[in-house]
Amino acid sequence: MVVTDQIYELGAGGFPPSQGIYLPRGPHNGKPSYRRTDSGFFLWWDNVDKWIISVLLGVLGVGHWSRQSDIIVGQYLHQGTYTGDPTLFET
Repeated sequence: MVVTDQIYELGAGGFPPSQGIYLPRGPHNGKPSYRRTDSGFFLWWDNVDKWIISVLLGVLGVGHWSRQSDIIVGQYLHQGTYTGDPTLFET
């Protein structure tokens, strides 16, 4: 089990608006996962090579943002119906 107390902030720049504070919510696919404070989005590891930001934990849906790296912070690229490329920072 992976445990972390790290909190992240996603900057503006994407649609639908995904910016905000992401708090730890427990492990998913062997790494920590996070949920935005209003539960609108999740940040999770795909168990292959990407970090994902999506509406549902573990589900890509019709749109999401992804970062192909084992490093969680940095720019996320839009996929599907989502637009913009927001950046994730440590708080």
